[in-house]
Amino acid sequence: MYAAIYRFKTDHRAQHVVRHGHDELGDIMRSIPGLVSHYVIDVGNDQAVIFAVYHTEAQIQQFHEAALNWIEKKVAPQWGPPYDQPPLDFSFGHVDSRNTQTERHLDVASKP
Repeated sequence: MYAAIYRFKTDHRAQHVVRHGHDELGDIMRSIPGLVSHYVIDVGNDQAVIFAVYHTEAQIQQFHEAALNWIEKKVAPQWGPPYDQPPLDFSFGHVDSRNTQTERHLDVASKP
């Protein structure tokens, strides 16, 4: 599995923007095969973190392109600053370990 993590600047309208994203971006995300999970986390100080997980690296890349396109075309014009700015930072990576109520998995190659 692969994850993407984004950090964005927000303001007092963050909950409205998240609801907007849940309605519109959620449909886009579900149309990309391999969605495992997606979270938007208010981390305080007018910042939010978006965390998305897909099964393959190609799927997470497709999500990345779709999400940035959606932000540029839908969020930026409607909500303006600070939502018209790119992420403060973002990164992608392979998910090495996951724990759920029903599964524990370590996806790291064993060393001899």
